[in-house]
Amino acid sequence: MGIPERDLAGGSRGVHDDLYARALVLDNGLVRAALVSVDLFAVPHELSEEIARDVGAETDIPQDNVVLAASHTYSGPSVSKTPVGGEPDGDWLAVLTSEVTGAVQDAFTSMRPARIGVGTARCPATINRRVRLPESETSSSVPAMEPDLGVVRVTDLHGRTIAIFANFACQPLTVGGDGAFLISADFPGIFAERVESAFPGCVALFTNGAAADVVHRMQPRNDSETSAVYRGAILMGELLADETVRLAGRVRPRRRVSLAVEKKRIALPLDVKKAPTVRAKRSEHAYEAVSVSEKQMLAGGRSEGLLDESAARYIAESRWVPAMAEKLRRGKRPRQVETSIWAVSIGTLGMVTAPGEMYSVSGSEVKRKSPFKRTFLLGYAGDYLGFLAPRDVWAQGGWEIEEAHRFLPGPGLPLVAGTVEDTLIDHMLSLLKSLRSRGSRPGSDSQ
Repeated sequence: MGIPERDLAGGSRGVHDDLYARALVLDNGLVRAALVSVDLFAVPHELSEEIARDVGAETDIPQDNVVLAASHTYSGPSVSKTPVGGEPDGDWLAVLTSEVTGAVQDAFTSMRPARIGVGTARCPATINRRVRLPESETSSSVPAMEPDLGVVRVTDLHGRTIAIFANFACQPLTVGGDGAFLISADFPGIFAERVESAFPGCVALFTNGAAADVVHRMQPRNDSETSAVYRGAILMGELLADETVRLAGRVRPRRRVSLAVEKKRIALPLDVKKAPTVRAKRSEHAYEAVSVSEKQMLAGGRSEGLLDESAARYIAESRWVPAMAEKLRRGKRPRQVETSIWAVSIGTLGMVTAPGEMYSVSGSEVKRKSPFKRTFLLGYAGDYLGFLAPRDVWAQGGWEIEEAHRFLPGPGLPLVAGTVEDTLIDHMLSLLKSLRSRGSRPGSDSQ
């Protein structure tokens, strides 16, 4: 899930490295919460709610206090139907739900007295992919875009690290060549392995940030050797892990901190003008424009290679238009989409979720206006509504606005221009302010 030209060409053909669900359960005597990271492209709202219900039934953790965040790896399997794709594997979804719930149960049953601390640092390993460079310049001359690395370190009373919760914004799209057809956690998987090796017995959770326009600086070499096509993932994962370990070593965990969780259900307007109208007739013949070889690839007749980009667009249109037209015929014109956002406070740290791909400028605004000393933005958490585009991105248009909603999970239409600035960010800040005013503390907040 994540690369249209590959997804329409048959999807994955093997497993390069395992995918994981990692869980951290926090309890300060008054509030209990579960933070979960999963190696997936996205977690739709229905799946997030189902897992939360199962966790609530198996533990004493309130359902609304379960926060599920996807790493956003482009090399993970689909977990929800897209407008142009088929149904995900139901048997595998049942296993996924069980495994994620089991991870939280394991964390819940192994709780012990602990201390917790927070730190932030700069890890200048990213650039903004939307920055247009003069021909004389290269990507290495572009300044890093808000490369804030946030780390929560949890230790037992003997000082041994038992959990690292990291937050960093970067698209996990570092695998190149034929590696794109293999299941992989991408660089978040490398990161977790390296951090867990540095702290034996530790669980390392990676959460993404406002990464819609943030990519890594290292590009994999363009050849078919596995060691080469995964070079970018290895470099990025190891760099981020090393910075995390270094930062964690400077964090001094405290025993008594406030803890609070709040969930808010919201509705966001969809741009119905993007729904198919006059293009419907043309789209009936769109698939005929795809070459014979590309059709064979789509049907599994070829064993390697991505679809041509233009072919993928034709196929997407031929599927998306009838799917949306059927909704319109049934009177189900989708004028808005309902979703949920969460906020978690740990002492002077505030965390808030984004139900999709938030841009760096929006993430910076949330952090700047947050009432907390430090703020983490957890992207791809609790839901996935596609690109959460601010006004300037809308004005520029392009694939993210005109086409992405056809390929990706979600309502099949983009949000109305200005919704991120005028509605979503306001909801996020309101939630953070609410938590700041009521954080539950068992003793003095000494963090």
